[in-house]
Amino acid sequence: MKIIDFRVRPYYGGFKTSWLYNEPYLTGFTGRFNQTTAAGIRSVEECIAEMDEAGVDIGVVPGRTSSNVTNQELVELYEMHPDRYIPMVGIDPLNGAAFNLAEIEKYVVNGPCKGIMIELTVCGPTGNMILNADDAINDPIFEKCNELKLPVMLTWGGMASMEIEHGAPVHIERILKKYPNMRVALCHGGYPYVNEYCWLAARHKNLWLSPDIYVVDAIPGGTEYMKAANGFIKDRVIFGSTFPIMHIKNMVDVYLNWGFSEDVLPKVMYKNALAFLGMEE
Repeated sequence: MKIIDFRVRPYYGGFKTSWLYNEPYLTGFTGRFNQTTAAGIRSVEECIAEMDEAGVDIGVVPGRTSSNVTNQELVELYEMHPDRYIPMVGIDPLNGAAFNLAEIEKYVVNGPCKGIMIELTVCGPTGNMILNADDAINDPIFEKCNELKLPVMLTWGGMASMEIEHGAPVHIERILKKYPNMRVALCHGGYPYVNEYCWLAARHKNLWLSPDIYVVDAIPGGTEYMKAANGFIKDRVIFGSTFPIMHIKNMVDVYLNWGFSEDVLPKVMYKNALAFLGMEE
């Protein structure tokens, strides 16, 4: 069975100096999940070795503007290993519509990237600005993605949401209805609004959930994503490891051993990712 990891940040470019590779900090962070961090890995080759050990074929690499990861660096990484990585353009709405639309044109329409990533909780040059999904500043970006039927990853929920109201489902439902041709995937799955987002994914065919680390036993209520994936949203849940926050193999094992039915497991581990990315076999 193939495996696509929906959230991989290799040791390259701006990622190298981001908090994602702050090993002392992440040791404490992952300890809250009863997990260990992979932040000690210090090369692209080691990242690929980690993927190989876990049986992961492809890693989706979402851009991260708050960590000064440039979209050109994502393309360079892809060109180094085109069979192992799928880049997603990093977009910060605060950079302005003209700049962001040019980035989409250059790197998605005319480049190798499959869609875009917006981390709404860490916008601005220092990553300290928070936007909601339905804020008007996002409209030009979403209008273009809706026009081109592009996939949009949003970091949404979990520890990334600084205030409980920020991750409220109403903000996501508004953009799902306003932009029906734009496919949306929520990284962190909108946790802790687990039931609400599972219900939205059942109602709206342009929503996918990637709860990644928010399914481990230490997280209250997280296994409800898995139950829903085994039932009424079997086409809407996507595996992701959050590497280097967590070890890829550890998270693969969590998903493989959870108890998905025979028909659901390949959907969660790779088929749903391909559908979201518009790369169905």
